[in-house]
Amino acid sequence: MRTRKRTEAVELGKELYLELFADMKQGKSYYSITSEKATEKYLAARKHDCEMGLIAASRYKTLKSHLKHWVAFIEKNTKVKDFKRKDCEGYYEWRHAQAEGDVKQKTVHGEQVTINGMMKWLYRQN
Repeated sequence: MRTRKRTEAVELGKELYLELFADMKQGKSYYSITSEKATEKYLAARKHDCEMGLIAASRYKTLKSHLKHWVAFIEKNTKVKDFKRKDCEGYYEWRHAQAEGDVKQKTVHGEQVTINGMMKWLYRQN
């Protein structure tokens, strides 16, 4: 609090608490899950969709494969809250290098669709 006076420190603490509480009420979060946990949550929801017959088992398997590649690219301990708009710009080049040139642009586009769908779902789930 940068003060030696107890009463001043208490007042500054109260102000900080009220500011944080107001931010939380507005939806701002200070903690975030990792990219690995986010994909696990999304895949669990999609697994439920598969069991309900909303998506085919082969589609679930494809989603799982797409997200496995993405987690390897983005790193599993990256916090979802810390993602920026351009964090996946080098994904195509990375995927191309990982597959030693044996990946089509259409495949990577499908992976990007899966990633965007997961991010949209995560946003809706807060």
